Amino acid sequence: MRALLALDLLDPNLEPLMAEAIRHATQMDATLDLLYIEPVAYLVGYISDPSVAHMLELETQALHKAHKDRLDEWLESLPEAIRGKVVIEQGGATELLIVEAASSYDMLFIGTHGRTGLKHFMLGSVAERVIRKATVPTLVLRVNQAD
Repeated sequence: MRALLALDLLDPNLEPLMAEAIRHATQMDATLDLLYIEPVAYLVGYISDPSVAHMLELETQALHKAHKDRLDEWLESLPEAIRGKVVIEQGGATELLIVEAASSYDMLFIGTHGRTGLKHFMLGSVAERVIRKATVPTLVLRVNQAD
């Protein structure tokens, strides 16, 4: 069985989320791949000043390397029996990219902050939108909010 865990590297609950995903993947005897949707903040092609475009390209490359290194560290922390690979996609429509990436897997794990009320209304829920569009079984992992 192949499972995919969608991660947000800025999530303060990343460690407990990983622990929950590891627990479930181990119980299911699944290989666990880690997915990160890398936001594309700027499109270098729209920058007319070559020096600014070059600096932006260098910063984008450095950020990508930092994300990849951090994901590789998380991957190495997985038990060898379930360790898969890192998958990085780029784009702005996070939930659509998650659904598309997960379509070739047997299971998708995604975390939720469990926001309600005004916070949920203002910030929305990527997990909720993924569940609505997912074509594979999806397990939503809710972990305690970090202090």
